[in-house]
Amino acid sequence: MAGADIDIRDIWGLLRRRFRLIVMTLLVVTGLAGVAAIALPKFFTASALILIDPSRKNLLDPDMQAASAASDHARIDSEAEILRSDMIFLDVITTLGLETDPEFGVRPGWRDRVRAFLYIEAEPSTGDAARQEVLRKLKDATTVQRRGLTYLISVQVRSRDPVRAALLANTLAEAYIADQLRAKIDNVLAAGRALEARAEQARTNMAETERRLDIFVSGYIEQSASEDAQTRTAGTAMPDEAMGRLGRQMRSGLVTDDLPLDVLTELFALQQAADLARTHYQTLLARRSDLEAEAELQLSDSRIVSPAIPPAEASFPNARAMLLFAGLGGLGLGIGLAFIYDNFLGGLTSSAQLAAVTRRPALGEVPFHKLPLDMASASQLMIDAPLSRYAEAIRQLRAGMDRHLLALEADGARGRVVMVTSSLTGEGKTALALSLARAYAASGRKTLIIDCDLRCPSIHDHLDFEPDKGLLDYLIGDGQAGSFTSMVVREGDTGLNLLVGSRRSGMPTDQLVSGAIFARLVAVAADHFDIVVLDTPPIREVVDGLYLAGHADAVLFVVKWSATAQIDVRGALERLALMSPPGTPILMALNQQLPRLWPEI
Repeated sequence: MAGADIDIRDIWGLLRRRFRLIVMTLLVVTGLAGVAAIALPKFFTASALILIDPSRKNLLDPDMQAASAASDHARIDSEAEILRSDMIFLDVITTLGLETDPEFGVRPGWRDRVRAFLYIEAEPSTGDAARQEVLRKLKDATTVQRRGLTYLISVQVRSRDPVRAALLANTLAEAYIADQLRAKIDNVLAAGRALEARAEQARTNMAETERRLDIFVSGYIEQSASEDAQTRTAGTAMPDEAMGRLGRQMRSGLVTDDLPLDVLTELFALQQAADLARTHYQTLLARRSDLEAEAELQLSDSRIVSPAIPPAEASFPNARAMLLFAGLGGLGLGIGLAFIYDNFLGGLTSSAQLAAVTRRPALGEVPFHKLPLDMASASQLMIDAPLSRYAEAIRQLRAGMDRHLLALEADGARGRVVMVTSSLTGEGKTALALSLARAYAASGRKTLIIDCDLRCPSIHDHLDFEPDKGLLDYLIGDGQAGSFTSMVVREGDTGLNLLVGSRRSGMPTDQLVSGAIFARLVAVAADHFDIVVLDTPPIREVVDGLYLAGHADAVLFVVKWSATAQIDVRGALERLALMSPPGTPILMALNQQLPRLWPEI
C-alpha cells in the first residue's frame, strides 16, 4: 500500500486481512448508535402550514390589483421573518403560560442546585431573564421556513410531548395570523385618526370661509341700505324683507348682473372658497366613515391550510436513520482504521503487504506448524517431514535467496554469506535460519551455520544438545580456544555443519563481532563452505546485529506474521541498511503464518 500505484487487489487484500477490525468497528459504532437511540429522550415534531395571500384582501376594494411576482416573493420572505420574530413567540409564551411549563420553563441550574444542597437561599431570577430563557428554548425548538418558491410557510415545533408540539405549532401560527390582522386594523385605525385630525382642520377652514362670506354679504347689504336711504325718502326705503332676500341670493350666487363688478368678483371668490372648503370637509368625513367600516371588515392575508396534529412517531431519535448512518460511518471508520493499522501500526499478514510496506523483495511466507511434544524445533520438520508445507516454504525461501546470490556472483561479488535477523526477539528467526541451512545442506551444498547471538545463543537448544565450547570461547580466547575446525559440529542426517554457542555472555559483545578475529573467521568459512548462514541477534534489541551486517553478502529479514509492529520493522530496516555494505540485498520473509480463514481469490 505504500507504493506509488494503487492496486485494487492490494486494497481487496487489505480489507480481507483486516476484516475482523472492520466488522468489530462496524458493530461497535452501530451498537453505540442503537444504545443512543434507546437512551436518548424522544422528541416529537408537529408541523402547521400557513398560506400567505399577497393580494392584501380588502372587502371595500375587491378589485385591488395584485403585486408583481418579485414583490410577492419578497413579501413571503418578509412574512417568514415576522413569524420568527420575538414578538410572535412572546405572544405564544403569554397565551400558553410557558414560564411555568416543565419543558420550556426556567429550571434551576447547577449553581442553584449547589446552593440548595448547601442550604443557601437561591438568587431570585428576574422576570425579564426568565422570559428570555423561555424565549430562547422555544425558538430553539421551532423551525420556520418557506416551502421552496411557494406561498406556503411551514411552522415546525419540537417537544417531548406530541400533543404539546401540535399545540405550540398551531398557537404560533394563530398568533402570527392574529398579529397580522391586528396590524392591518391598527394601520386602518391610524389612518382614520389622521383623517380625523385633517377633517377637524377642514371644518375649521370651512367655518372660516363661511364667516368671511357672511361678513362680506352683510357689509355689502348694510352699505347698500345706507346709500339707498340717502337717495330716497323714508317712505320709499328698502324693506328688511327685501334686504334678507338679497343676502340669500348673494350667498347662493343667484345675483349676478345687478351687482357691481368688483363686488361680484369678490363675492364669487368667497363663494368658491366656501364651496371648496365644504367639499373637502365632506370628502374627509366620508373617507373617515369608510375607514371605520374598513377596520371592522378587515381580513387576514394568511390562513392555516394544514393545522398541526400530534405526531404518531418521534422525530428524534430516528432509530432507523441513526442505525443507517452509524452503519455507513462505522464501515467507513473501520476501513480507515484498517488502512491506518495495516500501513502504520499493525502486523504484516502477507508477503505482498510486506513487500509494499518495506519496499523490499519478499521471498515468501512460512506457515505456522504446531509441533508435537517430542519435537524441540520447527526446523526438525526439514528432516522428519520434508514434504510438509513448512519444508516446502523453506525451500521456496532458498530458491529466492539463490536468485539473489547468483546475481551477486554474476556481478563479481561474493555470494556465500547469508545473514538471518529480525526486529525483535520471539519472531522465530533462529528456527528459520536453521531450517534454511538444513535446506541448503539437503540440496548437496557444503553449508555452515554460525550462532552469532553471543548474548543469547539458542541453536544448540533447537538441536537438543549442550556443547562444551562455543563461538564466544573462540573469540574471547583470541582464536586459541580451539581450532576452527575442531569447534564445528557436523549433523549426520543432513550433513549440515554447525558452529554453535555454549553459554551466554555476561558482558557486551559488540567489540567481539566487530573485531579482526571474527572477520577472519567469516572469511575462512566463506572459503571452505558453499553457504554460510549467520544467525544474528535482533536488530532493535542488540547492537551486535548491526556490526554483523558488515560481513553479510545478503540479509534475510524475518517478520512474525500479524505480530511485529510496522514501526519496529521500518526502524530495524533503516538501521540495517545504514550498516550493510552498499548493494547488499535485504530480503524479507514472513514467518509463522496462520491458516487463512478463506482461500485466496
